Amino acid sequence: MPIIEEKVRKIVLDVMGMDINRIDHSKSLKDVEEWDSFNNLMVVSEIENAFGIKFTANDIYGVDTISKIMGIVAKKLEKSENKG
Repeated sequence: MPIIEEKVRKIVLDVMGMDINRIDHSKSLKDVEEWDSFNNLMVVSEIENAFGIKFTANDIYGVDTISKIMGIVAKKLEKSENKG
């Protein structure tokens, strides 16, 4: 999980142009000034590209913390590993 965490945090920080100290895994991203629907879609797109996964509409709707994003990514990576 440390690799997932590192990549996800970097993507969120890069897309939103934020300082690493402002990101808390459990804090709602909706409370972060830079977070809006466009940045949400950009984060999802960058994560999909970085990990080779696809988010569903339900996944995107449920993305509101770094922890949830990491959980979704881990679950999707686990599913893809079990297929192969």
